[in-house]
Amino acid sequence: MADKVIEILKTKYLVRPISYKGLERMEPLEYPETALREAVLNAIIHKDYSSTYTFLRVYDDRLHLWNPGTLPEELTIDKLKQEHSSYPRNRNIANAFFKAGYIESGDEE
Repeated sequence: MADKVIEILKTKYLVRPISYKGLERMEPLEYPETALREAVLNAIIHKDYSSTYTFLRVYDDRLHLWNPGTLPEELTIDKLKQEHSSYPRNRNIANAFFKAGYIESGDEE
C-alpha cells in the first residue's frame, strides 16, 4: 500500500523542477523520497483504526497527511517536537513492517 501511495504522488501530484548540471537534465522530486516514505509509513503504523480514513492533501507549497484521533497517552505535543520513542497504535502492523524491512524496529518502547 505504501509504495502505491508514493508512486501515485510521484506520477500525478508532485512537481519535478527541471534544472541542468552541465549537459545532464536533473528532475529531482520536490520532496525527498525518504521523507515521503517516512510520512506514509508513519501514517499507516500510527493510524487509529477505529476511524476509517487517512487523509492526504497536496497543496502548492506543502503536503498534508493526517489521521483522525488523539495522541497516545505517553506522547505530548512538546515531546513530538523532540526526539522521542515510537508508540505504534497497532504493534502487529509495526512488527510486520519491521519484518518486511520497512522500519528499524517493530516493538519500540
